[in-house]
Amino acid sequence: MAKKTKEQKQDEADSFLNELSGFISSKTNARIETLDEMDAKMSFTSSGNYALNFILSGSLKIGYLLNRIMAVVGLSGNGKSLQVTRMAYEHLKKSPDSIVFYIDVERAMVKKFAISVAGGDEQISKRIRLVKDIVTLEDLKIWLKRIVQFQESKKSKREILVVIDSWSALSSEHELQLVADEKNTVDMTKAKVARELFRSLNQSFEDNHITILAIMHITEKIGVMFGNPQTMTSHGSALIYYASTIMELLTTEEIANEKGIVVGQRLTFKGKKNRVTYKGKSATVDYYFVGKKPGLDPLSGLIDLLYNWGVFDNAVKEEKEEKKKTVDILKTNEKEKKVKATKAEKDKSKKFILPETLDVQFVDDEGKTWKFNKRTFPAFVESFGEEKFIDIADKRLTDILNDVDDQGKLLATIVGDKTEDEMSDEELDALATSQLEEEDDE
Repeated sequence: MAKKTKEQKQDEADSFLNELSGFISSKTNARIETLDEMDAKMSFTSSGNYALNFILSGSLKIGYLLNRIMAVVGLSGNGKSLQVTRMAYEHLKKSPDSIVFYIDVERAMVKKFAISVAGGDEQISKRIRLVKDIVTLEDLKIWLKRIVQFQESKKSKREILVVIDSWSALSSEHELQLVADEKNTVDMTKAKVARELFRSLNQSFEDNHITILAIMHITEKIGVMFGNPQTMTSHGSALIYYASTIMELLTTEEIANEKGIVVGQRLTFKGKKNRVTYKGKSATVDYYFVGKKPGLDPLSGLIDLLYNWGVFDNAVKEEKEEKKKTVDILKTNEKEKKVKATKAEKDKSKKFILPETLDVQFVDDEGKTWKFNKRTFPAFVESFGEEKFIDIADKRLTDILNDVDDQGKLLATIVGDKTEDEMSDEELDALATSQLEEEDDE
């Protein structure tokens, strides 16, 4: 009897699996599909910024995953609503026939703010529907259930995006009753209600084209002496557990013009949880409230990201002796080596931010070298062709991601075969840290 080939065995297994899947599906409500079939149904919407897209999806061209749950977390007043509103606007731009509901639990949304976030596009005020009087988790559960039921009744389903601003501000019926009874007792039912909400509805979101964008607050724990004094006000772990993506807003800075007038905000985001790409990536983006192009700058943060990931190189050789001196000190002074290694570990997630005037270079697919800095980068992208440049940069980032052995460790990719004279400060720090780790291992 001839021995079966690997392909023949695979064909027999596929035939058996198809028969088994058909039998199971006829007896239960469970569906069986391949990863390829699931991947073909996945769709994304841009965040409005290329660097943020990379955090969310690992690609400059697509952003957050639709028909799933996503959370944006951060301290109060840092700009979470700013970014989530922009993401809702981008969804409307991509899908004009889609619906956006904005559950304004905090009663803070106003027309002027929304138009400013949308870059002056007044159509956003007509396209977003505010949902009022959802006060408790129970209210939200019933409302979302009605949305699911409506979608299930339709053969042709429209994309529905639901923004919850904010999840942390939602109360519970039990808490409202405690307040009404003037009882000074902590409500312990929110976590249970939140788990029930997502257990009963989470799987229905994908099938019925419903995307949830929820905002969560980070608050300070009073009296904490040890450990992290900050905590997410999330009503238990339900939202954290069921969210496919969690993005944290780390810092907020004001952007001022030459006269000192504040014209925007600079926000730094980091991926805390991600089922699409590596978590832990960070990016800094700029919002402008006034000027010729108000709203989110799509190119902001991109030059820093591409430099950090090795798509751009340092075009100048500055302070060579000082850089070599830094490496020599790290090699010879044992105590300082340990201090630097500890600091490098603590700052592992922090990325080098390019100075405004530091030139970088980019070699295109035809071998031509382009030089620019932060100030001239937008003009370069415009002259090169934005779509063409993003395609090239995205492909190179994908190649780099495929070559990374350990998440966030890009030494081999960034440094390559450069000499110490050709390396930037960040590359020298990475090289020195690597040498320390090798010596410690020995």
